[in-house]
Amino acid sequence: MMSPPPVLEGGTASPEIPDGAPDALSPVDPPPPPSPTLEERIRRIGEAAVARAKRIAVSKPTVYKLGAGGRNPKAETPFTVRDGVLGSDCIGFTLWCLGIDRYQPKTFPYYDGWINTDSAIADAKGKKTYFEVVTRPQPGDQIVYPSIRKDGKMTRMGHVGLVVEVPSEWHPDFSFSLPPKERKEWLKKVRVIDCNASSGRKLKKQAVAECAASDIWDKPDAVFIRLKRIP
Repeated sequence: MMSPPPVLEGGTASPEIPDGAPDALSPVDPPPPPSPTLEERIRRIGEAAVARAKRIAVSKPTVYKLGAGGRNPKAETPFTVRDGVLGSDCIGFTLWCLGIDRYQPKTFPYYDGWINTDSAIADAKGKKTYFEVVTRPQPGDQIVYPSIRKDGKMTRMGHVGLVVEVPSEWHPDFSFSLPPKERKEWLKKVRVIDCNASSGRKLKKQAVAECAASDIWDKPDAVFIRLKRIP
């Protein structure tokens, strides 16, 4: 037999609470935090990429090797062996930092699935499957210029680096088509880590190093590109 409800002061009976009912005074679990937006996830990937790039930049020796690197995003370094040389090229380095295999035959629609400087620019300006062009860079973006071919011969090879530091204030209408002097002043404020085969770096045995964006990418056909999809 159920006991009668207790009578409160003043003669009013307290409401009867069924067995097993939750205690109204017990703490309630807070709702789960909202899932991060795609933009937030991209920003976090960029931060992790910067950390990876800085770790490799202080390692020695690091060797540039065209066509090498960037095949195993989970590896400790971007370097792979090609023609007997353990090294990486520029795109192999930046893609490894971002956690991307440079070969994406099922999802990357250019160059039979191979991501390089030219195909990355083509994608960022075209289908935007992996990358998109941005005018205000953030850490983890890439800065890249394309190859130039004349009469069927390559007269300039494209090059890419990873943006690791940007100023707090930025030109509201920045474009690489700005007057050269103005463009250079803004690019001086952007720090980049890249892998390249310059003679100075060869002497130091340090192909991966940090520089100002103006040192290499002060060109009217360069662009900033940002990752658009989660690896």
